[in-house]
Amino acid sequence: MLTWATTLFGWARTPGRTALSLFILAVGAGFAAAAPTPGGGAAAAPLPLSAEHPDFYQRVLTLPGARLYTAPDGSRDAARPLPVFSIFYVFERREMNGREWLAIGTEVNGRAQGWTPGDLAEAWNSMLVMQFAPAGQREQVLFFRERAALDDLLKSPRLTSSAFGLLDSIESGRPDDRLLAYESEGGRVGGVSFSDQPYVLPIIDHQETTMDDGTPETLLQVASVNAEAAPRSEVAPERTREALGDFSVGVTFVIDTTISMQPYIDAVEAEVARLARSLERSSAGSQISFGLVGYRNNVDAAASSGLDYTRRVYLPLRAGANARDLTAALGRMQEAPVSTHSFDEDLVAGLDVALSDIERNRFDSNHMIVVTDAGPLPLSDPYRMLPNESISTIANRADLAETAVYVLHLATPAAQRVGNVEGAARAFGPLARTGDPNAVKYVRIEGGDVSSMVRQVAGAANRLSGNVVESVETAEPVEKPEIQSEEPNLGDLMVNEIFRAQQKLIGAVEGADAPQILRGWAIDKDLTAPQRTTMRVGVLLTRNQINDLAQRLAQVLEIARAARLTPEKLFEELQALAANTAGDPALTDARNASIQELGLLPSYLELLPYDPPILQLDENRWLSATSAEQTFFIEEMDFKVESYRDIQSNTNKWFVRGGDGGEDLYPMPLRLLP
Repeated sequence: MLTWATTLFGWARTPGRTALSLFILAVGAGFAAAAPTPGGGAAAAPLPLSAEHPDFYQRVLTLPGARLYTAPDGSRDAARPLPVFSIFYVFERREMNGREWLAIGTEVNGRAQGWTPGDLAEAWNSMLVMQFAPAGQREQVLFFRERAALDDLLKSPRLTSSAFGLLDSIESGRPDDRLLAYESEGGRVGGVSFSDQPYVLPIIDHQETTMDDGTPETLLQVASVNAEAAPRSEVAPERTREALGDFSVGVTFVIDTTISMQPYIDAVEAEVARLARSLERSSAGSQISFGLVGYRNNVDAAASSGLDYTRRVYLPLRAGANARDLTAALGRMQEAPVSTHSFDEDLVAGLDVALSDIERNRFDSNHMIVVTDAGPLPLSDPYRMLPNESISTIANRADLAETAVYVLHLATPAAQRVGNVEGAARAFGPLARTGDPNAVKYVRIEGGDVSSMVRQVAGAANRLSGNVVESVETAEPVEKPEIQSEEPNLGDLMVNEIFRAQQKLIGAVEGADAPQILRGWAIDKDLTAPQRTTMRVGVLLTRNQINDLAQRLAQVLEIARAARLTPEKLFEELQALAANTAGDPALTDARNASIQELGLLPSYLELLPYDPPILQLDENRWLSATSAEQTFFIEEMDFKVESYRDIQSNTNKWFVRGGDGGEDLYPMPLRLLP
């Protein structure tokens, strides 16, 4: 049996949370001696159960707690623990007392060696694995908790800067909450190589996606073992209270400062001054920090030189920027003395600078409150400050930064007269779905009524100085509010986001988000420079499978070489080979059938997350190819056949599984497949 572990990761951690080590265990071997036949002596099936493709049998990875039993009855008599991530073929599936049991064994032509519960085994028919690419110019590999978070990042026009922000968060000791794990510094600088210490990480799922520029990519879900995962009951209550007692909140106001907005600015200032007095009476008030951004429109398109900025940071969001500081900043904020070039204003520019502050200075709960009587500039407006940003991209960035954006939309009579209200409301849609998407953070102030707006801001201030401060003082989470979609309330919406952030924090501290099997999403590219490779994706093939692949490809190569001078003969010969191999004379008459349709290569190639060009090759494509293209195709096949021979002769890179060696495994890189 062969099992080894290598610590290559650091667990994403923040102050007050448990630091967990993430261990990667290479897939284990089986057992040298045969165990009793399942069922107490009944003959086992001669071959494992077939998977989706005839060349692949059903295989599973054992999970923590899996044991091998002599019969599918749950008895622990003679039960043996199984190494985590050992690979077994499935010979039989049986339901016993409402639980599925699997008859498993290590060899295709052997027999099942015992039974294990199906819920303690992960289906793994594709046998996809990853390894780290050699270190050098590339940055660390990052693993995300959720596929959507990685997908959104790849689709962002700010991918590179966001990726550096994630690395900075690791460097600071407060890794971004989106990260499940990350390659350790030792791994990044070349701490482990496959040649010195063989390892693989199973890929249990993959999804196709496209990057912002349209480049297709594949997202990979990688499984690893968290050797120190602790049940919730084992965590001392003091640790949870400590985390909640250190809970921090960041609130940034993003206010439209165009003409006619001064009454609203003054009203917000008055409420914030009241909030400041309340927070100063509590030691926990210092856990709430503030920022202030004003925005208008492009100064070059203004009616006069009186418009002096498109956006301005009146108060940078920083820890310690308190409500008194915000009050003073609001006192300096004045509406524009002149009109701008359109009723819509450059909200995206204001949100961008406010969000950049949040991205640099993350709090446990992040909030942006927009106060405006106009919609954002449309994408067609030539005066937009940031033509590559939009409300949608800002919303994506906000979600990635765990930031909720609230819109207080002042539906003033002036906005109604120009028909701006409904279009603006639609444009605000993506912002309103940030944070918890089930709590729409859009509040319309009918008629632009100042007193109605004040009630919303006052409600939020009361919740911050009341519920949130009390939560920090008592180290107890806030209660989940009931959100009324018909009459949204800014205070309830903010407390809902704080509740969500606290629950996430509690889960991380108490181990709710740290199962024994960790599943993280990654991509095999350097997120800071996608042209660089960070991982090598491959498929674990047995020695028998590689022999079969080499023989089949060598046959195709031999025919291709022979037909080099008469290209039209190639597919006639391939059809004859397919008919002889499959025992199906009808294949000799298949018109324009591809190599895939002729069944000349193993069908498991169709399971893999890449597009094997050879499978799609048919007579029309071959005859339309230039002589140089045909030559290149033949040379590529020749190179790969030779590579398979080199792999077979190399005894240092195989996962030895005993027996005659036919079930030994090798992580074949996808680039070496046909």
